[in-house]
Amino acid sequence: MPIVTGLIASLGRYSGGNIMGYHEGTPEYETLFGSYLKQVQGHLEAGSGQVTQAA
Repeated sequence: MPIVTGLIASLGRYSGGNIMGYHEGTPEYETLFGSYLKQVQGHLEAGSGQVTQAA
């Protein structure tokens, strides 16, 4: 699931993010981002100790 941040460091402003085309603040974005965070938390709590790198 691609997560696109809206941080524009060179301009010093934040324009919001989107996930799969859903913009920050929409119910779909909140649902997807919440699911993503739960998956990250589950991975961290599992403590597998394995680090994988995307191809």
